[in-house]
Order: sequence, then structure tokens, then C-alpha cells
Amino acid sequence: MMRKIYIIAALLIVSMSGYAYSSVQNWLGLSPMAYATMQLDDAAVTTPALGVGGALGLNYQLKMNKFIMELGVEGAYGHYRVGLENMDLSYQMIDTKGTPFEYKGLVTNRVDMCNMLSVRVPLMFGVEWHHVYVKAGAKVSLALMGNGKSVAKLTTTGKYDIFYEEIQNTPTHGFVRDEAVESKSKFVYGLDVSPQLEFGLVMNNKSFSYRNKGHKMHLGVYASYGLMNALPTNRESKVLEGDVSQYMRVNMNHVYTTNEVTKLNQLEVGVRFQVFFQMRKGASRYAY
Repeated sequence: MMRKIYIIAALLIVSMSGYAYSSVQNWLGLSPMAYATMQLDDAAVTTPALGVGGALGLNYQLKMNKFIMELGVEGAYGHYRVGLENMDLSYQMIDTKGTPFEYKGLVTNRVDMCNMLSVRVPLMFGVEWHHVYVKAGAKVSLALMGNGKSVAKLTTTGKYDIFYEEIQNTPTHGFVRDEAVESKSKFVYGLDVSPQLEFGLVMNNKSFSYRNKGHKMHLGVYASYGLMNALPTNRESKVLEGDVSQYMRVNMNHVYTTNEVTKLNQLEVGVRFQVFFQMRKGASRYAY
């Protein structure tokens, strides 16, 4: 009895192997993409803001009947943003006439930005059905280099006990209103792994037959969410620091390099266009 089962199993494997070999197609693709991204963190001082980015990828696709597997490498450049709530500073000072006063600063409209260059390796599985496709998988992202910039508005005032109102809007005395300030830094995000879902249209040689044999295109939308904590390793101590050695100046450390944040995940939604070239043609009766 067992011998008969082994024989039947062997015959099934042989027959399936022959079928699989006859329907296998190998494709090499080029995939430009554009995306919007949002930083999701656990800080109490931040507010979400949209960033943008783009990437160019090289993909290998293995297709068997309607099932596809893709492995690729992508170079990505993203501009990431996060807003911060208003913050204030206060120092007890003595002016040039020896009068004590409170030197107050208010930082408003602050946005922390960074530009990041990274390499990503996606692995996707899915199906092509007539003129649509669906893919699901994950990608590993490794940041190579990046730089950050914080921009804001600074307003300073002076509160004297001898005056009823605060001294303000006198730049020659160090009291400014909505002065543009910025600080720069360098850092990179940590390693990240992101599940990804994608769906869209398949445009093949049956849709565009004129001189297009052995070619096909994918046009779709995708979404991914980073599972790992992508915070950089270099962490500053304070998100805002003041200097009153002369007039008030502020130094803004990017919030993701401070202890204000302990967890960072990235949400990405984008559009991808892929052009595939068939490396070796299989049996056409199994394609689509």
C-alpha cells in the first residue's frame, strides 16, 4: 500500500514539475516611484506632518502561471517633516543699567525636517489576473546618509517689575517679533522592516501589441508601515536650548535626536510604475 502511495506521489511531483517548468517566466523590471510619508511617534510635543520622497528600483520577477514573486533593490531619497508645539524660554537677567528683568522667548511654527538617502530591499508575492495585480510582502530599509534642519519663529520680550507692560518689538534692545530662526544637524534613521501591500493595473502585449512583445508594465498604488523603531542612535539631551550671552539665541535639536521621543514608525503611501522585460520566454499558453 505504501509503495503505491510513493509511486503516485512521485508521478504527481514529476507532472507538477513539468507544468511549472513550462509556465515559468523571468522578467527584469525598472520601477520609479513617488510617495508621501508621515512620521508616527510617541512624543507629546509633536504634531504629524506630511513629507514626500521618490525612489528608483531594479526588480527581478519570477512568474508561474498567475503567481508572481519579486525581489528588488531600491535607492530612495525622502524629505521627512514633523511639527512641534510652541515652546518658551525664560531667564532672569540684569540690563545695562543694573535693572533686573525676565527675558522671555517664545518659539512658534516650528517644523523639524530631514533629508534621507537610503537603500531598500523589497520581497513581494502576488498574482496577476487578466489586467490587474496584487502584491504583498515586506521591505528592509537602511539609511545611508541624512541631514536635518529645524525652522521656527522666535519672539522675545522683557518683563520689568517697574513697568506695567512687557517690553517688546524693539530689535535694537534684543526684543524681536517672529524672527526666523533655524538650526542644522546630521543623523540617519535606524534599520527598518516594513510590510507592504500593492495593487494596480497590468499592461501587457495583449493590451499594447504594437512592437511590444516581451514587455509589460505595472501601474499601481502601495502602502507600507515600518515595524521597527527607526530612531537614530545619536541622541541630544534637549529639544530646545537658549543662549543669552548677548541677545537671545536658540539652538533647536531635531526632535528625533532627543529624549522627547522613544519610538518612531513610518507610514508610506505611494505610486509605482514598473516596466518589465522578459528575460526568457516560457510557454505562452499559460500566460494570462
